[in-house]
Amino acid sequence: MGLMSKLDAVNEMLFNSGEQIVTSLTDSQNTDVNLAEFVLDQATLESQLRGMASNRRPIKVKPSRTGPTGNSVKPISDSTKGRIQLSPYSENMTTGSLISAQLNTAITSDGVDIRITASPRRFGIESNGTDYNILYNVTDNTDEWDLTRELTISIVEYVEFKDLETSVQKGITASASRQYQLFVQGDRDIDRLLAERSGLFTAKGRAADANDKSRNIFASGDNAIKRVINRNANGIYDPSRFRFWRHRE
Repeated sequence: MGLMSKLDAVNEMLFNSGEQIVTSLTDSQNTDVNLAEFVLDQATLESQLRGMASNRRPIKVKPSRTGPTGNSVKPISDSTKGRIQLSPYSENMTTGSLISAQLNTAITSDGVDIRITASPRRFGIESNGTDYNILYNVTDNTDEWDLTRELTISIVEYVEFKDLETSVQKGITASASRQYQLFVQGDRDIDRLLAERSGLFTAKGRAADANDKSRNIFASGDNAIKRVINRNANGIYDPSRFRFWRHRE
Protein backbone atom coordinates (compact mmCIF):
# COMPACT_ATOMS: atom_id res chain seq x y z
CA MET A 1 0.00 0.00 0.00
CA GLY A 2 1.29 3.45 -0.95
CA LEU A 3 1.37 6.55 1.21
CA MET A 4 -1.25 8.39 -0.85
CA SER A 5 -4.96 7.84 -0.44
CA LYS A 6 -7.48 8.43 -3.20
CA LEU A 7 -8.57 11.58 -1.35
CA ASP A 8 -4.97 12.87 -1.41
CA ALA A 9 -4.80 12.36 -5.17
CA VAL A 10 -8.15 14.04 -5.86
CA ASN A 11 -7.19 17.02 -3.67
CA GLU A 12 -3.91 17.41 -5.56
CA MET A 13 -5.87 17.44 -8.82
CA LEU A 14 -8.27 20.06 -7.47
CA PHE A 15 -5.42 22.19 -6.11
CA ASN A 16 -3.55 22.15 -9.43
CA SER A 17 -6.70 23.47 -11.10
CA GLY A 18 -7.16 26.28 -8.59
CA GLU A 19 -10.14 24.66 -6.87
CA GLN A 20 -10.93 24.13 -3.21
CA ILE A 21 -9.81 20.87 -1.65
CA VAL A 22 -12.31 18.60 0.09
CA THR A 23 -12.36 16.39 3.17
CA SER A 24 -14.39 13.51 1.74
CA LEU A 25 -15.18 11.80 -1.56
CA THR A 26 -18.67 10.72 -0.53
CA ASP A 27 -20.48 13.91 -1.57
CA SER A 28 -22.24 12.82 -4.76
CA GLN A 29 -23.48 16.38 -5.39
CA ASN A 30 -19.98 17.80 -5.91
CA THR A 31 -19.51 17.64 -9.67
CA ASP A 32 -15.85 18.67 -9.59
CA VAL A 33 -14.95 15.92 -7.13
CA ASN A 34 -16.88 13.31 -9.12
CA LEU A 35 -15.13 14.36 -12.34
CA ALA A 36 -11.71 14.34 -10.69
CA GLU A 37 -12.34 10.88 -9.24
CA PHE A 38 -13.44 9.56 -12.63
CA VAL A 39 -10.32 10.95 -14.34
CA LEU A 40 -8.14 9.43 -11.60
CA ASP A 41 -9.78 6.00 -12.04
CA GLN A 42 -9.17 6.09 -15.80
CA ALA A 43 -5.55 7.14 -15.34
CA THR A 44 -5.07 4.32 -12.80
CA LEU A 45 -6.39 1.76 -15.29
CA GLU A 46 -4.36 3.14 -18.21
CA SER A 47 -1.14 2.92 -16.22
CA GLN A 48 -1.65 -0.81 -15.60
CA LEU A 49 -2.68 -2.04 -19.05
CA ARG A 50 0.78 -3.27 -20.08
CA GLY A 51 1.45 -4.86 -16.71
CA MET A 52 3.71 -3.92 -13.82
CA ALA A 53 5.69 -5.81 -11.22
CA SER A 54 2.78 -5.41 -8.81
CA ASN A 55 -0.04 -6.59 -11.09
CA ARG A 56 1.43 -9.21 -13.43
CA ARG A 57 1.96 -12.81 -12.33
CA PRO A 58 2.44 -16.16 -14.05
CA ILE A 59 0.13 -19.06 -13.27
CA LYS A 60 0.04 -22.70 -14.34
CA VAL A 61 -3.35 -24.08 -15.31
CA LYS A 62 -4.83 -27.28 -16.72
CA PRO A 63 -8.11 -27.53 -18.63
CA SER A 64 -11.03 -28.97 -16.72
CA ARG A 65 -14.37 -30.51 -17.61
CA THR A 66 -15.86 -29.68 -14.21
CA GLY A 67 -16.16 -25.92 -14.66
CA PRO A 68 -19.26 -23.77 -14.15
CA THR A 69 -22.52 -25.03 -15.59
CA GLY A 70 -25.70 -23.28 -16.58
CA ASN A 71 -28.29 -22.84 -19.28
CA SER A 72 -25.96 -20.85 -21.54
CA VAL A 73 -23.01 -23.25 -21.32
CA LYS A 74 -22.21 -25.03 -24.56
CA PRO A 75 -21.33 -28.72 -24.00
CA ILE A 76 -17.70 -29.65 -24.55
CA SER A 77 -17.50 -31.46 -27.86
CA ASP A 78 -14.65 -33.91 -27.16
CA SER A 79 -13.95 -36.06 -24.09
CA THR A 80 -10.25 -35.19 -24.37
CA LYS A 81 -10.93 -31.46 -24.18
CA GLY A 82 -11.72 -29.01 -21.39
CA ARG A 83 -12.03 -25.31 -20.59
CA ILE A 84 -9.69 -23.03 -18.65
CA GLN A 85 -11.47 -20.79 -16.15
CA LEU A 86 -9.42 -17.72 -15.21
CA SER A 87 -11.53 -15.67 -12.78
CA PRO A 88 -15.04 -14.30 -12.19
CA TYR A 89 -15.96 -11.59 -14.67
CA SER A 90 -16.42 -8.11 -13.22
CA GLU A 91 -17.73 -4.95 -14.90
CA ASN A 92 -16.61 -2.88 -11.88
CA MET A 93 -12.83 -2.76 -11.62
CA THR A 94 -11.68 -3.88 -8.19
CA THR A 95 -8.38 -5.30 -6.96
CA GLY A 96 -7.93 -8.70 -8.60
CA SER A 97 -10.12 -7.99 -11.64
CA LEU A 98 -8.62 -9.46 -14.79
CA ILE A 99 -7.24 -6.99 -17.35
CA SER A 100 -5.56 -9.40 -19.77
CA ALA A 101 -4.02 -12.85 -20.08
CA GLN A 102 -1.21 -14.06 -22.32
CA LEU A 103 -0.39 -17.65 -23.20
CA ASN A 104 3.32 -18.25 -22.57
CA THR A 105 3.40 -21.95 -23.47
CA ALA A 106 4.38 -22.44 -27.10
CA ILE A 107 1.67 -24.43 -28.90
CA THR A 108 1.18 -24.70 -32.64
CA SER A 109 -2.20 -24.88 -34.28
CA ASP A 110 -3.35 -28.22 -35.72
CA GLY A 111 -2.55 -28.38 -39.41
CA VAL A 112 -1.08 -24.87 -39.43
CA ASP A 113 2.52 -24.06 -38.56
CA ILE A 114 1.66 -21.02 -36.46
CA ARG A 115 1.83 -20.34 -32.75
CA ILE A 116 -1.54 -20.19 -31.01
CA THR A 117 -2.73 -16.81 -29.75
CA ALA A 118 -5.04 -16.82 -26.73
CA SER A 119 -6.98 -14.16 -24.83
CA PRO A 120 -9.61 -14.01 -22.08
CA ARG A 121 -13.26 -14.12 -23.10
CA ARG A 122 -16.45 -13.56 -21.15
CA PHE A 123 -18.27 -16.82 -20.44
CA GLY A 124 -21.93 -16.24 -19.54
CA ILE A 125 -23.57 -18.36 -16.85
CA GLU A 126 -27.31 -18.07 -16.44
CA SER A 127 -27.96 -20.49 -13.58
CA ASN A 128 -26.31 -18.41 -10.83
CA GLY A 129 -26.10 -15.02 -12.52
CA THR A 130 -22.27 -15.02 -12.53
CA ASP A 131 -20.05 -14.59 -15.58
CA TYR A 132 -16.52 -15.94 -15.83
CA ASN A 133 -13.34 -15.21 -17.77
CA ILE A 134 -12.06 -18.19 -19.69
CA LEU A 135 -8.97 -18.58 -21.88
CA TYR A 136 -10.01 -18.55 -25.54
CA ASN A 137 -7.97 -20.00 -28.42
CA VAL A 138 -8.20 -17.14 -30.91
CA THR A 139 -6.17 -18.91 -33.60
CA ASP A 140 -8.43 -21.98 -33.77
CA ASN A 141 -11.59 -20.13 -32.70
CA THR A 142 -12.41 -22.41 -29.78
CA ASP A 143 -12.60 -22.37 -25.99
CA GLU A 144 -11.55 -26.02 -25.67
CA TRP A 145 -8.03 -27.17 -24.74
CA ASP A 146 -6.26 -30.52 -24.50
CA LEU A 147 -6.86 -31.97 -21.02
CA THR A 148 -3.37 -33.51 -20.81
CA ARG A 149 -1.47 -30.27 -21.34
CA GLU A 150 -0.47 -27.88 -18.55
CA LEU A 151 -0.29 -24.27 -19.71
CA THR A 152 1.63 -21.30 -18.34
CA ILE A 153 -0.30 -18.04 -18.52
CA SER A 154 0.78 -14.53 -17.62
CA ILE A 155 -2.17 -12.60 -16.24
CA VAL A 156 -2.46 -8.86 -15.61
CA GLU A 157 -4.81 -7.91 -12.77
CA TYR A 158 -6.19 -4.52 -11.79
CA VAL A 159 -4.84 -3.00 -8.58
CA GLU A 160 -6.76 -0.20 -6.89
CA PHE A 161 -5.03 3.15 -6.45
CA LYS A 162 -4.61 2.76 -2.68
CA ASP A 163 -2.74 -0.53 -3.14
CA LEU A 164 -0.13 0.79 -5.60
CA GLU A 165 3.39 1.86 -4.68
CA THR A 166 3.85 5.53 -3.77
CA SER A 167 6.08 6.30 -6.76
CA VAL A 168 3.46 4.85 -9.11
CA GLN A 169 0.71 6.74 -7.30
CA LYS A 170 2.55 10.04 -7.81
CA GLY A 171 2.97 9.37 -11.53
CA ILE A 172 -0.72 8.55 -11.94
CA THR A 173 -1.78 11.61 -9.94
CA ALA A 174 0.45 13.91 -11.99
CA SER A 175 -0.96 12.54 -15.26
CA ALA A 176 -4.54 12.77 -13.98
CA SER A 177 -3.94 16.34 -12.73
CA ARG A 178 -2.90 17.45 -16.18
CA GLN A 179 -5.93 15.85 -17.83
CA TYR A 180 -8.32 17.30 -15.26
CA GLN A 181 -6.87 20.80 -15.56
CA LEU A 182 -7.30 20.70 -19.34
CA PHE A 183 -10.91 19.60 -18.97
CA VAL A 184 -12.01 22.23 -16.47
CA GLN A 185 -9.59 25.16 -16.99
CA GLY A 186 -7.56 24.71 -20.15
CA ASP A 187 -4.78 27.02 -18.96
CA ARG A 188 -1.74 26.52 -21.20
CA ASP A 189 0.81 27.85 -18.71
CA ILE A 190 -0.45 25.50 -16.00
CA ASP A 191 -0.49 22.67 -18.53
CA ARG A 192 3.21 23.19 -19.29
CA LEU A 193 4.01 23.01 -15.59
CA LEU A 194 1.89 19.92 -15.09
CA ALA A 195 3.41 18.30 -18.19
CA GLU A 196 6.88 18.61 -16.65
CA ARG A 197 5.65 17.17 -13.35
CA SER A 198 3.85 14.37 -15.15
CA GLY A 199 6.96 13.41 -17.12
CA LEU A 200 9.13 13.50 -14.00
CA PHE A 201 6.88 11.42 -11.75
CA THR A 202 5.93 8.99 -14.53
CA ALA A 203 9.63 8.33 -15.16
CA LYS A 204 10.21 7.77 -11.44
CA GLY A 205 7.28 5.37 -11.28
CA ARG A 206 8.54 3.37 -14.26
CA ALA A 207 12.05 3.29 -12.82
CA ALA A 208 10.70 1.93 -9.53
CA ASP A 209 8.68 -0.68 -11.40
CA ALA A 210 11.70 -1.74 -13.48
CA ASN A 211 13.75 -2.03 -10.29
CA ASP A 212 11.07 -4.22 -8.69
CA LYS A 213 11.06 -6.54 -11.72
CA SER A 214 14.86 -7.04 -11.38
CA ARG A 215 15.20 -7.80 -15.07
CA ASN A 216 18.14 -7.42 -17.41
CA ILE A 217 18.90 -8.26 -21.03
CA PHE A 218 20.88 -11.35 -20.05
CA ALA A 219 18.31 -13.04 -17.81
CA SER A 220 15.11 -12.24 -19.71
CA GLY A 221 13.77 -10.82 -22.91
CA ASP A 222 13.65 -12.13 -26.44
CA ASN A 223 14.47 -15.80 -27.02
CA ALA A 224 16.82 -14.86 -29.85
CA ILE A 225 18.93 -12.84 -27.40
CA LYS A 226 19.03 -15.80 -25.01
CA ARG A 227 20.25 -18.10 -27.79
CA VAL A 228 23.05 -15.69 -28.67
CA ILE A 229 24.14 -15.37 -25.04
CA ASN A 230 24.04 -19.15 -24.47
CA ARG A 231 25.43 -20.13 -27.86
CA ASN A 232 28.34 -22.08 -26.32
CA ALA A 233 26.07 -24.25 -24.21
CA ASN A 234 25.83 -27.10 -26.75
CA GLY A 235 29.46 -27.01 -27.81
CA ILE A 236 28.61 -25.81 -31.29
CA TYR A 237 30.97 -22.86 -31.02
CA ASP A 238 33.55 -24.55 -28.82
CA PRO A 239 36.93 -22.98 -29.73
CA SER A 240 38.68 -26.31 -29.06
CA ARG A 241 36.92 -27.72 -32.13
CA PHE A 242 38.14 -25.00 -34.45
CA ARG A 243 40.93 -25.77 -36.92
CA PHE A 244 43.81 -23.33 -36.70
CA TRP A 245 46.25 -22.94 -39.60
CA ARG A 246 49.88 -22.22 -38.98
CA HIS A 247 51.26 -19.22 -40.73
CA ARG A 248 54.58 -19.27 -42.47
CA GLU A 249 57.47 -17.76 -40.60
